[in-house]
Amino acid sequence: MSNDLLRLTQFVSVEQLDAHAVMQLIHRAQAFKAGSPAPELTQPVYCTNLFFENSTRTHTSFEMAERKLG
Repeated sequence: MSNDLLRLTQFVSVEQLDAHAVMQLIHRAQAFKAGSPAPELTQPVYCTNLFFENSTRTHTSFEMAERKLG
């Protein structure tokens, strides 16, 4: 597993990612699942979710995940 972190600026769609970037994200997700600590952030990070379908369960799940991540 690579230690280099994928740096995404103005990330809007997964269509922007190449295969290498997708694999980096998958490896990072596996590390988080295994208990790896989140990296220290040096600047604010903002997250936005747009829901085009009315789904309370999905909306709530994403909102809870965002809160857990800080």
